[in-house]
Parts: sequence; structure tokens; C-alpha cells
Amino acid sequence: MIDLAIAVLTIGLMEVGDKTMLATISFALARRKYLRAFLISVTGFALASAVAVLVTSLLDTFVGSSRILSIAAGVLFLIIGILILREKNNDDESGHGSNTASATFLGAVTLAELGDKTEIAILGLAITYSPAVVFVGAIIGYALVQACALYIVKRVARRIKSDLLKKGAALLMIGLGIIYIVMGALA
Repeated sequence: MIDLAIAVLTIGLMEVGDKTMLATISFALARRKYLRAFLISVTGFALASAVAVLVTSLLDTFVGSSRILSIAAGVLFLIIGILILREKNNDDESGHGSNTASATFLGAVTLAELGDKTEIAILGLAITYSPAVVFVGAIIGYALVQACALYIVKRVARRIKSDLLKKGAALLMIGLGIIYIVMGALA
């Protein structure tokens, strides 16, 4: 039980204010679909965490370095920002653009988390504690932080015009994309 608590607290604290949190908030604000953004973000984190726990030693063999992952995540964030700006109506969830942005967001979160400080912490914890418990604890910690952030943002966003939120969210995604690409290029 202490293993789970350590994983929840460690990962939860590491994710507060992280770039992925900002991306999740941006995606949620652009669509006003907070639960969808939460579920996509947690799924992306879970996928990255599974990779970290199960195949970390093979990552360098297949990818070569975290530079490629960072640049790929940056490109996906740029695509999301552009898709959000191009959407005509963010209330229509059945539209092709919305599903494309959601799938792209899932890929971006997954790639952004691979090799991130949180995933390195998960590796360290998995060496000391049960990998399965660390995996579950990491997801719980991540989900708690994301849920709290989205709850606060949802309450504040009610007071701001929808078009302004959408443009701001798109620009934040584009900014994150640029940051990830620069980080990858400089690594």
C-alpha cells in the first residue's frame, strides 16, 4: 500500500504545471469537452507509462534518442493547434476534424510523455517497487492532477467567450509544439 501511495504522490506532484497539463487544458477549452480531454490525456499517459515500465531498455534501440520523440510530439501539437483554428463549429462532435484532433492529441500526449521526467520517475519507482503497482499509482496520480486542473479551468472558462478560448487554446498548442520541437533540436 505504501508503494501505491509513493507512486501516486510522486507522479501527481511531478505533473502539476507540466506541459502535458497545459496541453490537456488547451484541448478541453477549445472544445468545451472536459471529460473527453481528460480521458484522452489519461489514456495517452497510460500508454506512455506502459511503454516505460515494459520496454524502456528497447526504446533507444528502436528510436535512437528522445530528440525524435520530442520533435514528433511537437509536430503533433502544431497540427492540433492548426486543426483547432480551422474548425468552424466546436459544438459538433461528430465532425471529422474533431475526431482527427482527438486522435492527434492522443498521439501527442503519448509521445510527449515518452522520455519525460515523469516516465523516468516511473522507471526508478518500478525498479524499487512492484512495476504493476507503480503503473497503477502513476495513472491515479496523473488522473487526479488532470481532473483537479480541468475542474478549476471549467469553472473559470464559463465566464470567457467561447471564440476567445478556442483561439487561446489553439495558440497554446502551437506554442507547445514549438517548445517541443526546439527542445528536441537542442537535445
